[in-house]
Amino acid sequence: DYFVDWQSERGRQFRIAYRKMMGATPDRFDVMGYDAANLMMQCLERGSRKPDQIREALAQVDGYPGMKGEISFKNSHRVNRGVNILQMLNAEIKRVK
Repeated sequence: DYFVDWQSERGRQFRIAYRKMMGATPDRFDVMGYDAANLMMQCLERGSRKPDQIREALAQVDGYPGMKGEISFKNSHRVNRGVNILQMLNAEIKRVK
């Protein structure tokens, strides 16, 4: 379904900031919303305002470092995320790099 490395610096910082702002622990929908909002902000910052401009800007996304992993739409216009290979180590789930 999804995996966020909450033990990584980025994962810890996201969780702390989310809890501070929202008063709750982030779930998978919060993480997906965060990635979607950040991708949209990138499009807007590049000057994309009209639907066709936004669609084209999203179609150029290649290797966006999302909370759940790298996100790309380039060449297929469909989200393409890498597969997470996980390992249980010392009672913690870790992403194998």
